[in-house]
Amino acid sequence: MKNLLKEKIALEEPVEVLTEADENTASDEPNKDLPDAIPEKPIVVPTEPEIDPKLEIDAISGLLTSELTSVYSNIDSLKSIVATIAAEFPDRQDIIDILNEITDERTMHIGMLQQALELVDGKHKDLVDAGEEKGTAVAGEQEANDLEDKGE
Repeated sequence: MKNLLKEKIALEEPVEVLTEADENTASDEPNKDLPDAIPEKPIVVPTEPEIDPKLEIDAISGLLTSELTSVYSNIDSLKSIVATIAAEFPDRQDIIDILNEITDERTMHIGMLQQALELVDGKHKDLVDAGEEKGTAVAGEQEANDLEDKGE
């Protein structure tokens, strides 16, 4: 991204192009059309801006989260196709097996993307772990309530 910014700046600098018409009208005096050797203002070379590490983490984790969303959507679509084929063409188990294999691979990709996200933002792993614990606690409370309702 930093290199693209440098290229953009380089492309935006004004460039004077000499055409054939300009050559014919150029002054006969040598160096008359050339700028002074010492510029009036000092030349400022743009430096690469410093990126706040928090913004960098947010940007990368945003990209990874977006990809995770896309992969989940793709898995959902594949499962829908499998259900349709199973209902409409039950004798095409060969196609269903292929699509299920792709779904399994996409699910592995989710794990890989989550690992990448954890490498970028350690806080993500802590929040996911806390969410799993909370989910287990809520499910346990529900099971306890079901047992109480049944009189056990």
